[in-house]
Amino acid sequence: MFKKFNSTLRISTLFLLLAVTPLHAIQECDPLEPVNRVLYDFNKLTDSMYVKPATVVYEVVIPYGARISVSNWFNNIGVVPTIINGVLQFKIKQALSDTLRLAVNSTLGVFGFFDVATDFGIPVHKEDLGKTFYVWGWKNSSYFVVPLIGPSTIRDAVGMAGNLFFMVPTYFKPLYRNSVYALGVINRRQDLHEIEDIVGVAGVEYYELVRSTYYQYREYELTDGRVINPNDTTPGDNILGEPPD
Repeated sequence: MFKKFNSTLRISTLFLLLAVTPLHAIQECDPLEPVNRVLYDFNKLTDSMYVKPATVVYEVVIPYGARISVSNWFNNIGVVPTIINGVLQFKIKQALSDTLRLAVNSTLGVFGFFDVATDFGIPVHKEDLGKTFYVWGWKNSSYFVVPLIGPSTIRDAVGMAGNLFFMVPTYFKPLYRNSVYALGVINRRQDLHEIEDIVGVAGVEYYELVRSTYYQYREYELTDGRVINPNDTTPGDNILGEPPD
């Protein structure tokens, strides 16, 4: 029930961000659009042929409670890169709180299958290497569709690759590692069903909607939900959004 509510809340937030006038001018930069559209079509085809059917089977075969436990486990191992990136962003107090969250859920929560920390009032945070690059000065970056993954930017794609070194399954044996990441894709894919239904009813251009939604929601994440003064922003000099010198 709570996962369903959180999923619906995230989806509502995405569309609300598109519906209102942005508090900060979103600099959507897509010089690679021809390539991105090819990658988008490839992802959509791959998803419809393999990922979505596997997700449907997963939802039918695996009991709801077990799926919640799987999601909890992925959320728990995701705390490790959050702690590391929190330190890299100089959020020491938050990193200590996240460490406590990891310890509680990994022990009392039975390796993270149960989210005991939330019941104890320990807050949830989400940090990644792309956000760390943002804090360090790589503010603007071009849109990039990552093969088999989806919407991103050049900065966040580089961060996504770097973040793998902070993920525990990366150091599993190849067979177990690949199985875990495949299950992670299916687990993540569940939330997209509702978005597809809403987009289908709205009849909008899906590629442009996904791009705009990603930029606006990602900015919300990068700024920790803070309102940014447009006068304080400086557009990047490089259209591909390369990192600062």
